[in-house]
Amino acid sequence: IFIDVEINDIVIRDSIVLIAGHLQYTEPSFALYKSEDYGKTWSKTSHPDSCGAGSIIYDVDSPSDSTIYTLGTCLGWSLYKSIDNGDNWTYLSEGLSRMEIPPWINSRMMHFFTDNMGIIGNLKTTDGGNSWNEIEDLAENFPYTFAFVKGSQLGFCSSKGKILKTLNNGDNWTVVYEDENQFFSEIFF
Repeated sequence: IFIDVEINDIVIRDSIVLIAGHLQYTEPSFALYKSEDYGKTWSKTSHPDSCGAGSIIYDVDSPSDSTIYTLGTCLGWSLYKSIDNGDNWTYLSEGLSRMEIPPWINSRMMHFFTDNMGIIGNLKTTDGGNSWNEIEDLAENFPYTFAFVKGSQLGFCSSKGKILKTLNNGDNWTVVYEDENQFFSEIFF
């Protein structure tokens, strides 16, 4: 089933597994697959078609049993949200238009703490992606990747030779390591 699919992100939520990416040689290019039995069987979700070749889902997140967010590029940022486990989708990219697409796009640029509160790059939403506010501490430190401790407000992000830390779900960030000669593309615990 994954022939010609370039996989960019995988999310595991109990028995649900989501795989996001893009089709390499066909249009439309967005690809989001779902398994509800730990990966034994797969189906392609009803994720909206992309704008053609070059449309890529970089990131998928699922903060609850029914909510899924996808972040990709299609003539700029494309953020979609499903509240019924991938059956129907809403386009939410309007507030992201002021966020630049960085030269290094990572599959961990987006993190949702709850169905309504999340971070993408240097922006945060508290209303499920309908509106976005800039995170002041990240204005000069555009993050490439996020990693948060599950069930905690503790998180880290990487940015241009820096590692930053938050203790309050991303409202404030402090630099905990800096080396301009380093490039950190991933953070995991």
